[in-house]
Amino acid sequence: MTEPIVYLDWVKRKAPPPTESLSWGLALSGLPDPQPEWFQEVLQDLPLFGANHNFWLPLKETLAQRYHCLIENVLPTFGTSQANFIAISALVSPNDSVLVETPVYEPLVTILQSLTSNVHFIKRRPELQWSFDLDELKSFVFQKRPKVVVFTNPHNPTGTFYRDNEIQQICALAQEAETFVLIDEVYRDAVPELQNSSAFQMGTNVLITSSLTKCYGLSALRAGWVIAPSQIIQNAEYIHDRLTARNPFIWEELIRRILNNQQLMDLCGKNRWNRLTTNQSNLKEIANQQGWEVIFPSTSLIVFVQIKKLSWDEIYQRALREGVLVTAGNFFGDHSRFRIALTAEPEEFQKLINKLLKALN
Repeated sequence: MTEPIVYLDWVKRKAPPPTESLSWGLALSGLPDPQPEWFQEVLQDLPLFGANHNFWLPLKETLAQRYHCLIENVLPTFGTSQANFIAISALVSPNDSVLVETPVYEPLVTILQSLTSNVHFIKRRPELQWSFDLDELKSFVFQKRPKVVVFTNPHNPTGTFYRDNEIQQICALAQEAETFVLIDEVYRDAVPELQNSSAFQMGTNVLITSSLTKCYGLSALRAGWVIAPSQIIQNAEYIHDRLTARNPFIWEELIRRILNNQQLMDLCGKNRWNRLTTNQSNLKEIANQQGWEVIFPSTSLIVFVQIKKLSWDEIYQRALREGVLVTAGNFFGDHSRFRIALTAEPEEFQKLINKLLKALN
């Protein structure tokens, strides 16, 4: 537990801080911060105290409505990172076999490796549009009988996603093998095909985690949650007792207000998602011109780029000298690619891409 998570260590301690001459715009993993004035209404008369010894019931009810589930299926957490840690800890015991995707968001792997020595990987394959080979998945789950299969949807770092009928197929396969499925859905809301639904409804073996961080730019609020079968939530609550004991009441009430304020949610999310299409269209044209290898989903906050003539380290260093930060693929277990965020305002995004082009040519 005291070993650094390399990606988070880089983000928090080793990456150069943003300045007037260095932008993090292409390295962000979600939308930038929204305007503070949008929150004046929800910040009015926030109470400090309330009956939240076992979480604030109105917040749990709000999340239960959002996911069409019972309050017994809900656990509020500090962001998706804590949600993933608590959910996996509630499920996995030492020596349990577990299966996780690759390329992969590194903190997911480090959580699993801290809990069991029996971590296996299944490749998302670029030749399959960054999907799993389902025959390979089926063979593994029925031979190894992992306790849980863990993946992100939409996928971090490629932005590609499974549609609900495809997720249903994976969940049914796992359920037949008596295996749980944990899906990090933090990027889901911005994808039109995935809106207003969740994989949680696709089987009694499904857990999902999410938050208001990536798609809404509210990372600073650490508003996250686990949605899972009630027996797993009960175990998760016991783990939460050891980590946090009790969430701040003012935080729980603020998150409830934000989730219930559709106008504010639209300002933070929906009203800003149109930039993703504009930025992706511009990047796709450049990628075709430059011969970059990248698979573009219909909508995404992020994409994963390969430039065969350059190593990820050379790309990173060149971009840095031009005042642009990009996220190296080695943080996701792929040393040949780098991640670009599509979340900046289009005018700013174009400026940053032009700087990147200058660095690479």
